[in-house]
Amino acid sequence: MGSVPVHKTALGAPYSTVFGSFGYSFGTWGLQQGTSSDFQWAAQCFPSIFQNPVQCQKAGNVTINSNEITVNTTTCDITSSVYTVNPQSEGASATGVCTAGNDVGTATIVFGSVNEHAQLLATTMYDTEFDRSQQTYSVVCTVDIAASVSFKLLNYTRATSLTNIPENVPFGAIYDTFAVNFVVLAGSPRTCVPTWNLSEVLTDVALATGAAASMKLLLEGENLDGWWPTLYYATQALATATGEGSSSFAFNNSRNPLEDALGLASAIALGMFWGSGPSNETLDQWGVAVVNGIRVGPKQWWAIVYIIPSLFSIVILIVLLIQPS
Repeated sequence: MGSVPVHKTALGAPYSTVFGSFGYSFGTWGLQQGTSSDFQWAAQCFPSIFQNPVQCQKAGNVTINSNEITVNTTTCDITSSVYTVNPQSEGASATGVCTAGNDVGTATIVFGSVNEHAQLLATTMYDTEFDRSQQTYSVVCTVDIAASVSFKLLNYTRATSLTNIPENVPFGAIYDTFAVNFVVLAGSPRTCVPTWNLSEVLTDVALATGAAASMKLLLEGENLDGWWPTLYYATQALATATGEGSSSFAFNNSRNPLEDALGLASAIALGMFWGSGPSNETLDQWGVAVVNGIRVGPKQWWAIVYIIPSLFSIVILIVLLIQPS
């Protein structure tokens, strides 16, 4: 976000799109958005997405008409128009979201693909049992934002000072690879004292923003062949990334690249909302910040002798001032 990597432990960190900086959210605006040479790090107890709010599984039934693809599931039915290809013999897809009857912040996302698109959709699900002779493939994803949000102590820090952050926070090679100057990651949860109640953070607008985060991605190929290239490229990047630990996914509970990419979209959307949403919902209060300063002396008690000349001068000036003319 703004050339600053966000570690998987800090997904959803408030980012100001107005000022293009994490510095505004972390209260370092007076320090040139937290990028001055004196700034070292800032910490604040912010909401974070601690688990993937999206879960996807193979489900549903796909039917093909002349210029339409319909996906029927137990909870959501969608139909998408296809005009640039023949879905009977070429790759095409249908996507949609159902929210009717759902609580705010929850939704059902449906994918349905045919021919070559069906094969690609299966790969985003890590479905090794998919039969390439099958003409169709469909997926149902459930979204639940509120159940995935909690408060964490988040750090906006210089990458060179990562080792100074306590609690053995894991770091990956990504910081050295891209030679970044700053990074956002989580600190110790035991020192997190929220400034806000969870109900103040998870307003209806925030919940809806998180649940609807993927809408533009899903509609990227609307009325064409229905494909969603940006989202697909994200799934491929997540599937081949060399992250730390046993999983390269953004969320530890993700089971496949598709749900991981969708969950990441929700985290990014919520971070931008919390950092630059309506004035009464933007999280931009001061936390704790550390800056470099200049100290005179060796930080020892005997260094008080350094001030003797100054004290002597002050006494002389005071005496001269109070002497009658």
